[in-house]
Amino acid sequence: MSCRAQRRLGDPPDATLAKLKTLVKEGELHYIVVGDGGQGSNTQITAWGKKHGTAVKSSAYSSTSTSTSSGLYRLDPSDVS
Repeated sequence: MSCRAQRRLGDPPDATLAKLKTLVKEGELHYIVVGDGGQGSNTQITAWGKKHGTAVKSSAYSSTSTSTSSGLYRLDPSDVS
């Protein structure tokens, strides 16, 4: 996440789905990392990111990883309706 996006989103408790969608729609946020829905995670953001984003294979950024799922999702303005 860019520094600008981090400043706008604030701390994780301030992260809302509406803020995320705004950042994506404005082209200010292109990637999110989603967790497994454990403690401290925003399940709305996780579900939306997985549904509308494109999963990035870990092999796209790491030559040592053998995992095909990284929790990293690419989001584009066209993903926001």
